[in-house]
Amino acid sequence: MKIIIRAPNWVGDCVLALPFVQLLRERNPGARIVVLAKRPGGEVFEGNPHINEVWSYEGLWKTARRLRAESFDAGYLLPNSISSALLFTLGGVRRRVGYGTEARGLLLSESLPWPGERGHRSLRYARLADPDLAAGAITPLSHPARIAVG
Repeated sequence: MKIIIRAPNWVGDCVLALPFVQLLRERNPGARIVVLAKRPGGEVFEGNPHINEVWSYEGLWKTARRLRAESFDAGYLLPNSISSALLFTLGGVRRRVGYGTEARGLLLSESLPWPGERGHRSLRYARLADPDLAAGAITPLSHPARIAVG
């Protein structure tokens, strides 16, 4: 199984996505997990033991060709933009999971209802990996946001 994660664009949101990455690894222990991120946010994921590789975003068409060449089984879209869903669609990612915002639901194979801005962003990200996750299931103790320092 090959999984691609489209990381958020901002460094702080990338830190808040680290519990999601750990949860996704727990749910898919044998998968190859790649994070696609813009700089400098991508640096947050480097050295993370739950990730196999970190890719830099290189523009829509070049990145879509790279995705298509890798033939990913699943992709998780943490940004709520239509452009991120379009990228995974053009890149041939088979299963595209994200929140159905900005009318991008047509580009997603699994469009989850947007929960709104209530609750912690880490939990909203984690629910992409497990929509039935309870409110207190992701905590700083259960899924700490660890950053590898080189």
